Amino acid sequence: MLSLSLLAVGAPAEAMQRDERWGAVGPGELRSPKQARRAGERMLERAQADRAVPERDARRGAARSSADAQAKCLAAVQKRLEQGRDEAARKRMERCRRRADREIAAHSS
Repeated sequence: MLSLSLLAVGAPAEAMQRDERWGAVGPGELRSPKQARRAGERMLERAQADRAVPERDARRGAARSSADAQAKCLAAVQKRLEQGRDEAARKRMERCRRRADREIAAHSS
């Protein structure tokens, strides 16, 4: 709504761009850069909390990146298992687990 009112009074295009840069949330609602950053941080925290982290990695205090890598690897392996490539998938799962264990050991030492 603010954008339309700025346009109606002949406000410069810079004001309209500022609306977009600040992250207009809805009609007539503006966020300052600080508010937009905080909202983004909250969204990121919620997304990270929703992400499944294997309990073993959480116990060992491993870096989240290695947990993410392991989760991706295991998801790919599960897909291969569902497609019927059992032996190759089992070997890949073993490699993924060994690699994840090495990464966890490197981060925890």
